[in-house]
Amino acid sequence: MTIAIYSGSFDPITLGHLDIIQRASQLFAKVIVVVTQNRNKSSWLSLEKRKNCVEKSVASFSNVQVIQNKDQLAVDIAKEYPNAVFLRGIRSMNDFENEWTLSQWNQELGGVDTLFLPAKKEYLTLSSTYVRELFSYGTQYQSYVPKEIWTELEAERGKNG
Repeated sequence: MTIAIYSGSFDPITLGHLDIIQRASQLFAKVIVVVTQNRNKSSWLSLEKRKNCVEKSVASFSNVQVIQNKDQLAVDIAKEYPNAVFLRGIRSMNDFENEWTLSQWNQELGGVDTLFLPAKKEYLTLSSTYVRELFSYGTQYQSYVPKEIWTELEAERGKNG
């Protein structure tokens, strides 16, 4: 049984992320979504809140598990699952170049292969960064994130003014 590992910061999870997860759930026996703490980024939502948002978003997928990763390389997590492959969504050639480099490191460090799944055209320009920007200006953002997390995100608006 091949397991797909889809890791990211998901700050917040978008419909593009959810589409990759949904498609992967049809291709793999099991999908593990790893919500990570990227030390090179300052997070908008806490790691726990991001994990909770992802869990709410994927609740209808019976073969998807969500875990959080605070301080491990994703490749070290992948080593815990026999026959695991990394899954990466690709929106552009820029994404591909960055992900290709990461895939080479994951292969060297852990012998873990990476499969690339192209984004659907409606998600080619969608990113968590843009969603956070829309949110910060009070602009409509709901059409870019799963409806299951709207309440969570609005609670953040209440905390931050």
